[in-house]
Amino acid sequence: MKRVTILLTFLGAFLSEICAQIPNYGFENWTNFGGYEDPNDWATMNSSCTGPFYSVTKSSDHYPEGIGSFALRLENNTSLTQETGGWGVIVTKSFDYPFKPAFPVIGHPTSLCGYVKFLPQNGDEAGITVVLFKDGVMIGNNSTTITSTEELWQPFTIEFETYEDADSATIMVMAWTPSAPTDPPQGNSVIYIDNLSFNSLINSVPDKTLSNCNVRIYPNPASDYITVSTENINNTDIIVNIYNVIGALVKSKTLLQDQEQLNIGDLGSGIYMLEIKSKEWSEKQKLIIKR
Repeated sequence: MKRVTILLTFLGAFLSEICAQIPNYGFENWTNFGGYEDPNDWATMNSSCTGPFYSVTKSSDHYPEGIGSFALRLENNTSLTQETGGWGVIVTKSFDYPFKPAFPVIGHPTSLCGYVKFLPQNGDEAGITVVLFKDGVMIGNNSTTITSTEELWQPFTIEFETYEDADSATIMVMAWTPSAPTDPPQGNSVIYIDNLSFNSLINSVPDKTLSNCNVRIYPNPASDYITVSTENINNTDIIVNIYNVIGALVKSKTLLQDQEQLNIGDLGSGIYMLEIKSKEWSEKQKLIIKR
């Protein structure tokens, strides 16, 4: 019996619902504003900086290896003020206080996980906060404080207190933890953060071996159509699902033949997760749509 090893990779995050909800969870997508870049779907103070210092930058020092290419680097600058962008802080979507919902939550997450490195100065302590909402009302929040130097990537988990339900959330990361909202950082501390997820850590994904299986998706990148080939698979009721970058299902089709075309002309350009599954197995692959 022929055995084909299928390597399941898609920036780590799209391999599960644990991270697809968090926008730009691995800080892979950035927008260039001339003198600086901002991570998509995150608010920064870079626009207040005059350069050459910018509190938020893209780092090629990322984690885990093999998942994505970048991480976020966040830095304080005590020679600058909050108004001139010297405070190292990012928030999903926009700076609001009190916090406001920034992205939808699916299911019932019990924790926020990720990876972090921290290089503190003058007693600064880094902070990561997550806030949950229901119908625009805050229903819960929790945070973690990083007090020691972490020169190597370390995992973190923020457990949520018991709550009935949530429909949205906001995440904030700071390179220092103020005792009061107006307290400035004490040092030029630096925090790196990567691959945020709900409920469990994103890890390098091992090969999954399926018997008598050969799944191919082509072309990739694609524009209007893709072909899904499932030759030599005996399973029936094979379904193809396509999810966008926030984990929403945007297209689904049941395969009736071992080679079928799927119209993607109604989907916008970008990165998607394509899931092929039956009752006995599933595979997930990255799909790039370009026009």
